Amino acid sequence: GRRLDLVMKDGSGVTTYLVNSGALTGALRSMKRLSDGSLLIAKTTGIEKFSSTKARVTQGANAFINAPGSSCSTSTTMMVGLDTLSNGKVVFAHAAAAANNKIGVVSAAGYVTTADCLAAQTAPSTLALPTSVLTHSSGRVLVSYGSTTAASNSIYSYDIDPSTTLITNITNAYSDVAVLNGPSAMAEDPVTGLVYVANGSSTANSIERFQFNLSSRQLTRTGTTIGPSVYTRCISSMKILKE
Repeated sequence: GRRLDLVMKDGSGVTTYLVNSGALTGALRSMKRLSDGSLLIAKTTGIEKFSSTKARVTQGANAFINAPGSSCSTSTTMMVGLDTLSNGKVVFAHAAAAANNKIGVVSAAGYVTTADCLAAQTAPSTLALPTSVLTHSSGRVLVSYGSTTAASNSIYSYDIDPSTTLITNITNAYSDVAVLNGPSAMAEDPVTGLVYVANGSSTANSIERFQFNLSSRQLTRTGTTIGPSVYTRCISSMKILKE
């Protein structure tokens, strides 16, 4: 049953878009549609790519990004999120136990050799697992971290240079367990720049709204968009649609 569906925004219908049993293995975690119509899909063991014609794009016999080495290793058991930089380089989140709870940056052409692992950064705490990646319209990369330890639930801001992939200005942008508990997904409003964050905790499964300050790299909560309900439990991905 692992597949991609097209769903009408008004809920009036659904059609199957893509089925590929050889590629869509493991749990499918997140996806990103690129400007050329192709798709990147994070699954448990790696990242798949499909062209606009639904053809699988591989590196040899492997997935587009499969078992990246160098500082990106070992990222083969829990690829949970991805986004791209302005030049197409892929930022991924891998949520395994320390020290494999990290984000990594891989060449826009995919992973072939260790040279294609361009950068990596471990989580701010050994107890924190990255859950989602969002390249904000400002160019800064936001990463949410969830944990059973209250103090390790947070969102961090990173400056990742698209050219050199140097990771700098690592900043704890928000961490208040009363608001942010088990963050599971993030999305940006393309018009306002507001950042929406879904909480996955059974006691705090809401969607919160934040303003991102580009100078301080801090998130300021502006309110709750959707309160806890049966419809907001275990949100794995969100998209803010332009009307």
